[in-house]
Amino acid sequence: MFVQHSDNGHLTVLGWTTALVYFVGGLFCARAGIVARQGGHRSAGKQQPWWLLAAILLFLGINKLLNLQTTLINLGRAAARTEGWYQYRRVAQAVFAALFTLALLVVFAALLKKWRWFVKERPLVQTGVLLLLLFVVIRALAINHVEELLQLNLHDDNWGWTLELLATACFAWSATQVKVR
Repeated sequence: MFVQHSDNGHLTVLGWTTALVYFVGGLFCARAGIVARQGGHRSAGKQQPWWLLAAILLFLGINKLLNLQTTLINLGRAAARTEGWYQYRRVAQAVFAALFTLALLVVFAALLKKWRWFVKERPLVQTGVLLLLLFVVIRALAINHVEELLQLNLHDDNWGWTLELLATACFAWSATQVKVR
């Protein structure tokens, strides 16, 4: 099927492809930041959104390669066992997922307010961010077993990579539209 990690945790061809797409999308966004600077937009405000997107995509590509969330999950389990609250892990996971989702939405709203002009000029970037947020939130819910509490099935192998690739394509396409003026 379309899985990104094999049973032993190694990346599949789809996982490697997704990581590569993140890196390429990040390069497109970095290029857009450079072009915005060369185009007379010397103020950091015109370049910042592109550099932030490039950094996010670079991080997501590295995360895809290193599977950092699994390391964090294992550290959390170990801490829960040694601290004696492992039996309450489902509640802790639900609280984490809720706070994580809330934090993402607050950051998104703040950046949307700060860079309203950017989103107005490049609505496809907003679409990409929303797709990426949806992916990250659903992934956090699935990792933390919150979907079991909500009686949802989020373990379909197709939704994740589809959202990741669509979001990155939105960023990359928007970045290619930045021209030197």
